[in-house]
Amino acid sequence: MTAEDYFQQGNNLEKLGKYKEAIEQYKKAVEFDPKHAEAYANWGVVLDKLGKHEEARAKLSQAYALGFTDYSNTKLHDKEFLKFRAITKNTLVSLATRNIFFQTPSKLNDPLDCPIVNIEDDSFIQEGSFKVLKKTLSTIKIFSVGDAYSYTNILMWSHYADNHKGVCIGYKFKPALFENHKMCINKVEYQEKLKNQYWQSVSSSIKHGFFQKYENWQYENEHRVIWLPNDDASTVNLGDGIEISSITFGYKCNQADIDTIKSLVGDTVDYHQIKYSHKSTLARKPLQ
Repeated sequence: MTAEDYFQQGNNLEKLGKYKEAIEQYKKAVEFDPKHAEAYANWGVVLDKLGKHEEARAKLSQAYALGFTDYSNTKLHDKEFLKFRAITKNTLVSLATRNIFFQTPSKLNDPLDCPIVNIEDDSFIQEGSFKVLKKTLSTIKIFSVGDAYSYTNILMWSHYADNHKGVCIGYKFKPALFENHKMCINKVEYQEKLKNQYWQSVSSSIKHGFFQKYENWQYENEHRVIWLPNDDASTVNLGDGIEISSITFGYKCNQADIDTIKSLVGDTVDYHQIKYSHKSTLARKPLQ
């Protein structure tokens, strides 16, 4: 007998309503293969059917911790990504406290983003058995960034950095971040039509639920870090494995804001400012 054999036996017993017996098979599956995310996920769903909601959430959390490890693109560790920000109180507090804020899916600027939790479509909720899964996934938090060359993107400065008066913060995500937290990093895929293969597996719910958007957003060339916290936390400290690698000021950023941010961040990062040229459009120059 293999882990997959026990997993399938558990599924068969679950379909017959023999939930306690199904759990015993899922237990055996993860004993044979401790990285069997699907066994943990189905174990969680069955626990929920037995009314053991907290235990169910714990098993689903284990499933997605494994799923994140599998889906995360480790080639993106230690590479620079850029976050466009208006210079607001929240931005300054984030820099002063060395924390970054992860957003909940329901508050993203695209209501069709993260369709697994944001789009109401009962055709994907089979017999109500996935309601606990959807509830768990609704607690995932997101940090969206552009690639290292997105500082040339006029629309990103216009839409997210106060019409070029804001700032672009460079971040590097260290391997330790993903070792210490249930997180994964990958590139967003842009689709003409969103794929609704959310519930086929743990990996498909991660990929199609959180890393696809309509092609209208393709100009952002977005990457994102998604996080399943153990509680209601929404901020992560830089000391946990995130590094500020650069600060780029918009070409309309005023000197007072530049001086304030430099005083908060210090001299351990590279500072740049965007210059406008009819030949090169936007260019990044070292800050004088």
